[in-house]
Amino acid sequence: MAFAKTRLTRGSRLALVSGVRAFGGTVAHDLALASGSFGWVFTDVVAEDKWWRGNWEWLNEVFAGGQFNPREHYFVGWTTGLRYNFATGSRWVPFIDGGVGLSGTDIDSPDLDGIFQFNVQVGVGTHYFLRDDTAVTLRYQWLHFSDGGTTAVNHGVNTEMFEAGLTWFF
Repeated sequence: MAFAKTRLTRGSRLALVSGVRAFGGTVAHDLALASGSFGWVFTDVVAEDKWWRGNWEWLNEVFAGGQFNPREHYFVGWTTGLRYNFATGSRWVPFIDGGVGLSGTDIDSPDLDGIFQFNVQVGVGTHYFLRDDTAVTLRYQWLHFSDGGTTAVNHGVNTEMFEAGLTWFF
């Protein structure tokens, strides 16, 4: 399925998140997360005669959840970014996406210090369309929290997640 220019999307997803000790992080932070998104497909199909033909979407996402390992903590956030939806002509529409945003959390030492954090997200996934306006969405995503060096402790929290949810197109 190809998305028409100016089509809007709304989605909701749940994820269990596995922490990873990477990029300076010293502890694996396991999280549970819920998110909602709102998107706007702002291009017609590009590269129509190429295997990578598809549409660009501006995506905004709010999320919240909790760390359950190694200790219980909360986090909330907002991310804005871009998603590229591959126009396959079938019910399966794979995509790649990435974004940056702001977060708040009480996850603390040894990896973070302070409530205010930035987040960076990069992912790949697919929509499977049940109807023209409804899809099951599956996504693998890397999520990173960091304060950008504004405090003395800034090792970062790094996670990889598998998300499942629904997306509506209107």
